[in-house]
Amino acid sequence: MTASPCLTASLLSPVRSSDLSPVRKGCLYVLTRRACARRVFSCYHECRGSNGPLPEVATCDRSMSPNLHPICSQLHRAGYVFLPSHLPGESSEAVARSMGAAVCVGKGGSVHQLKPKPESDAPSTTYSGIYGSNIFPLHTDLAHWRFPPRFLLLRCVAGYDAVATLLIDGAQVIENIDHVVLSRALVRPRRRVEGIFPLLRLYDRQQPDRGLLRWDEVFIRPASRAGEIGVQKFRECLARSSPISVSLAKQGDTLIIDNWRMLHGRSSVPPACSARVIERLYLEKVS
Repeated sequence: MTASPCLTASLLSPVRSSDLSPVRKGCLYVLTRRACARRVFSCYHECRGSNGPLPEVATCDRSMSPNLHPICSQLHRAGYVFLPSHLPGESSEAVARSMGAAVCVGKGGSVHQLKPKPESDAPSTTYSGIYGSNIFPLHTDLAHWRFPPRFLLLRCVAGYDAVATLLIDGAQVIENIDHVVLSRALVRPRRRVEGIFPLLRLYDRQQPDRGLLRWDEVFIRPASRAGEIGVQKFRECLARSSPISVSLAKQGDTLIIDNWRMLHGRSSVPPACSARVIERLYLEKVS
């Protein structure tokens, strides 16, 4: 695994208060024990209608298992958690099931295999169809949905150190721009949904401890003057930012991302790494 920078924390069973003080080496949060797999976090309460309350931030019930708190706290604090060589003998679906409820998006099951493809071999509505093996720009998944899936799980089947997942903390973007500017910035999907262009906010904030940040320069467009200003400031902020780099290189390497907070992308894929296979699942709720 190639990661820059990184932080390593150990999980002991049972967890003691002394176990909750990781050694700081940077800002990548890495958890290393199998015990951290079980029922990691709870999230995404049921929304009633498009104007319903936003789901709660990621939390966990410590009564479920004493081993959950370090993952939950790091996910809440950093917006993502990296689990190196996590249960490599288990299927991605089984790993996701041990953590919570997977969301089925599109045709097929909940597991999507991501493989590098030339533009000509992929639909034009996908990043592969637009960018091929070149770098994927930073974005949040399904940003054109009113309520995108809360969490994204990426799991390595066949990986390479030379290909990285890139991460930017959206909380820092919000802090640098001002949440009021982003909350006023109206955007819309690039295509109509049931004949209309639904209006969305770049940042939907209802309470200080919860919010939904969306960003995708391909699939959403400004829908107002305030939207144009917000999008431009967002671009400028990203241009000044340095992403964290995480390589899913070994079988079982698992990355959990808060899709309402973190932006992610992919580095370019060299020809020697064309056999890369990553499995993706969306997580909505933990029961």
